[in-house]
Amino acid sequence: MLSLFSALEPLRVANRFGGELFSWHFFSQNGESVTSSSGIPVAVENSIEQVNEFPTMFVCASFEPEAGLDKALLNWLRRLDRQGTVLGELKPAVMPWPMRACWMSTGWRCTGKRGRRLKKVFPG
Repeated sequence: MLSLFSALEPLRVANRFGGELFSWHFFSQNGESVTSSSGIPVAVENSIEQVNEFPTMFVCASFEPEAGLDKALLNWLRRLDRQGTVLGELKPAVMPWPMRACWMSTGWRCTGKRGRRLKKVFPG
């Protein structure tokens, strides 16, 4: 939650002093609320299947994110990338999986300990 709040708080403050400059929306793979590792539920607006295009998308997950990583999520991220969506991730030290797995399949490289783990999970 710290990385999520750290990303949102500057945007909230900018909106307070500068008008409605930024907005944020929450989605999950199945459209159901998600629970943080600290047990805090996070309500979402919809499933990722309902998101057709977005100018910027940040992916956020917690520990052991590979448990929620599947082909549908990767395909969705790849589709957004092809449409020109700026993709990023919050908490990259813990959660490199969705973005880097997506990038590796499109020619990006990933190195280090997590890169080796990714290559085992996604060999091609």
